[in-house]
Amino acid sequence: MFRELTEAEKKPFQQWARDNYTAGDNRQLNVWHPEVIAECNRINEEAYENGDIGYWCAWCGLTAESEEAGTQWDARPYDYPRCRGCGAC
Repeated sequence: MFRELTEAEKKPFQQWARDNYTAGDNRQLNVWHPEVIAECNRINEEAYENGDIGYWCAWCGLTAESEEAGTQWDARPYDYPRCRGCGAC
């Protein structure tokens, strides 16, 4: 549905995510461009590494304070953490 973007074309999408997305917020997976979603995942990864958010599902956006809170989490080898049982994974 979305066309492949050049590196130059990706910049505004990445900047939009930086300006409008807060780590741990839900994402509009069926609406936002995949490059926006990818940047949101990078924002979540940075926040997780800084200790600002706990676990999050890169697919559905579900967040939890710990791995045991509310759901079970699949660890890597996925590119980003995902929850099990949410129906989106």
